[in-house]
Amino acid sequence: MLSVVEITKPQQGDSGLWTVGAWPAHLSEIARAVDPGLDFVVLEDHCATDWQWRTLEVPLSDHADSPASRWTVRLLQFDLLLTPAQLTQAAPELQTASDGGATIWQSSRRPPDGFALRHKHGTARAAAMRGLDIRLVIDVPHDGEVALLTAPTEALMVQALERLASFG
Repeated sequence: MLSVVEITKPQQGDSGLWTVGAWPAHLSEIARAVDPGLDFVVLEDHCATDWQWRTLEVPLSDHADSPASRWTVRLLQFDLLLTPAQLTQAAPELQTASDGGATIWQSSRRPPDGFALRHKHGTARAAAMRGLDIRLVIDVPHDGEVALLTAPTEALMVQALERLASFG
């Protein structure tokens, strides 16, 4: 059963983007808002570990001759490119990593290598979303807090909310 108990009415902001708030948000549930028909889901700045030192097997670079070795690390962060099915499958584990927060966005096409939505705000974010055909952004600051869902059109927002409501 879906535990999101409050969803605000969709509102259009100054940049033309449509937003809603949903709480309490849990990544394992709010991830259901993504469109299963679009192949590209980006999870930006996933924090696999917190500020505590941990010994993990990680590569030091992406060079072919740099195998993963055991290192003592903290704040291990990276972006993930997933399919909707992979996100749904990984969401429960992602939710328990670090603080359970996430910034997720979905596009109809593979994102450019050097692009990061996290660096875009206001009208720049709106332009980037329209230019790259980003259909949905889900920002969950921490597990159980208010998630902000953003879409470039009201119709796309309504579709995301329908997918979320059909869960459970």
